[in-house]
Amino acid sequence: MALQRPKGTRDHLPDGSPQLKLDISARAFRHVTDTAARVLERGGAAFIATPLFEEAELVILEAYLPKQLDDAELERIVRAAVESTGATGMAQLGRVMKAAQGEIAGRADGGRVAAIVKQVLAG
Repeated sequence: MALQRPKGTRDHLPDGSPQLKLDISARAFRHVTDTAARVLERGGAAFIATPLFEEAELVILEAYLPKQLDDAELERIVRAAVESTGATGMAQLGRVMKAAQGEIAGRADGGRVAAIVKQVLAG
């Protein structure tokens, strides 16, 4: 029996492949969790957002995310980016962030990266 492509999945299923291509980034993960919380709150169904419900949802989504960097590894990458860019102060924060993002590639939240860059640049 041949598998048929469901309507509207042209962008998700490559030709001749029954497997769904998943492209879930940390940003998409954060968007899904934030949106779910807002929808449940607006609809008066915040009671549904129990820790068990949220935990199950997070476990499923985290399976598709790249492994997150720990603080030590993130700091090592940031220090290398500071050295490679020759940054000496906060004025070069954007340059360091851009250099670090190439190696981080979705394995750390931008807020965490920015905090560590600021900490390293501050001395």
